[in-house]
Amino acid sequence: MDRKEKEAKKKIIRERLDLGNGRYKDYEVDKLVDVVSNPDKYDGRTKTIRHSGRGISSDGNYFWNDEATYTITNNESGVRINREYVYHDDEYNRHENNVYRTGREILTILGEVFRDR
Repeated sequence: MDRKEKEAKKKIIRERLDLGNGRYKDYEVDKLVDVVSNPDKYDGRTKTIRHSGRGISSDGNYFWNDEATYTITNNESGVRINREYVYHDDEYNRHENNVYRTGREILTILGEVFRDR
């Protein structure tokens, strides 16, 4: 893709998504154009990843579980991915919420979590 075409696509993306100072390859720009141009395809997509295991501490064995739920929101206020993370073990609980809004963050999560490349 030539430079003018790439800049035109980036302009479309910037209307709904923060590109920051990142450098993007042609296929990444095409993917982000697809994301911002097709809200019905992405809005509301959710994926939950669960892990559990057993560990050893000075007090003996313990069991742990964690769960991360990713939800894509693509509406008039822009594109973002919300991540809700919960961790439990025998003595400790943790809960986090993160919001990802930049082009690089969106591409990373789409590739790693949703397997969209």
